[in-house]
Amino acid sequence: MPGESLADTEDEDVWNELFSRIENKPKVTMSIARVTEIKSSSPKSFDDAIKTGVARAAKTLTKVRSAWIENQEVILDDDGKVVEYRVQMKITFILEK
Repeated sequence: MPGESLADTEDEDVWNELFSRIENKPKVTMSIARVTEIKSSSPKSFDDAIKTGVARAAKTLTKVRSAWIENQEVILDDDGKVVEYRVQMKITFILEK
């Protein structure tokens, strides 16, 4: 009926349907993440420096989920030739329970 709230209804089927939806709703789990900052380098490329850094972080940290490259730099020799690629990145990982 218009204007009638569910609290006013005595229709047991309506209440049973509502409660079954609530009970069958998937449980929401929360994760807590932490961010750590690392630097990595490679004589080959920025890409290699990133892969090396992420691989090293994954050896120590569990559940590594992402990496954000915050900064890139190159190291030059006396002739101006690139001899090293460096990245500064933030690694996000999920904390264990």
